[in-house]
Amino acid sequence: MTDRKRYSLSDLVAQCDLSAPMPEALREWDQMVPVGLEQEITQQAADVILQAIRVFES
Repeated sequence: MTDRKRYSLSDLVAQCDLSAPMPEALREWDQMVPVGLEQEITQQAADVILQAIRVFES
């Protein structure tokens, strides 16, 4: 059995193409009316989460 390559979340996020169009299935989900249990993650919260991941990975 070969060893599987390990990836960190920050490595995978760095490979994302932020200019890529959203797939149709996700676009439909994104446009649904909230029912009250959703949480919107702000850019500031995302930055905090990313920094926490970097701290825990080091």
